[in-house]
Amino acid sequence: MARNAVFFIIAIALAAAVWIGLVLFNSPPAVSKPESSPAPPLPEPATARAVMTRLIDVYTECKSYRDDGSARMTVHSQPEFVDLVHFKTAFVRPDRLSFTFKKDGSEIEESIASVFKETKLKTGTFLSMAHSTHFSSSLIPLLLLDSSHASNIYQISERLADLKLESAEVVDGSPCFVLRGSSANESDGTFSYWLFVDRSSFLMRRIKFTYKPADGIEEDCEIIYHPEINV
Repeated sequence: MARNAVFFIIAIALAAAVWIGLVLFNSPPAVSKPESSPAPPLPEPATARAVMTRLIDVYTECKSYRDDGSARMTVHSQPEFVDLVHFKTAFVRPDRLSFTFKKDGSEIEESIASVFKETKLKTGTFLSMAHSTHFSSSLIPLLLLDSSHASNIYQISERLADLKLESAEVVDGSPCFVLRGSSANESDGTFSYWLFVDRSSFLMRRIKFTYKPADGIEEDCEIIYHPEINV
């Protein structure tokens, strides 16, 4: 009797093994899903206006942004006057933005924080600090906010008819487009701009401008950015 029970158990085990084998060998082969190919890269811009359009799109559509940088203003007087400001920007869409800055060598840090819904209030706050921050508060922060048309970067793109795409240059290890433009009139003098735009991310890496008044002292400014996006 015990022997029959052993044979019965063995028979069940063999039957189970045969069934598993049939299932495995007769199942249709697994079909591998084709790997999704990445979207083809956008063509490289061929004009200064195309570069500016891509840059503005990056800043107005990003989910978050942060940077640290400096703005150096030089007045070519006798003696020469140099003023350096350090700044930091932090932004989370839609309108949580902080901009802090302090003079070189100072322990006092000033802050502009925007959580307002009123566009005019936000725009006015950042524009009012442009002189103290050597224009750094009126450039990237206003591109990030809904009031991007108030940004000096947008105005440079729209108003400088002779904005040209020059040869590439490396800034902090990043290949950049170099855009150059100028505007002049008898009463205001001449403004010349150089914009250094990252060829890969289309983030601003550096801005340089020179102002030559019709009758006055020449000034120039250099703003350097170390930006990160969607982090």
